[in-house]
Amino acid sequence: MRVKVFAPAFLHLSALDDEGYVTLPEGADVQTLLKALHMPMPLRHIGCCTVNAVRAKLKDTLKDGDTVSILALAAGG
Repeated sequence: MRVKVFAPAFLHLSALDDEGYVTLPEGADVQTLLKALHMPMPLRHIGCCTVNAVRAKLKDTLKDGDTVSILALAAGG
């Protein structure tokens, strides 16, 4: 299945295709996606993800066509 991902640049974005999609096995959850993007383990538990604009838990199952946004813990400049 293909999932659209919006993620901060510190993640392993080479897992995404040119359109920002990642291919995952059917039944994959948010944690599987974060592993595919090489998100460090401690950040997986304290970061914030949304699936289709709704806050998601690590064990939430993804579906083909979902949009996942991974929010940076801090931003500024």
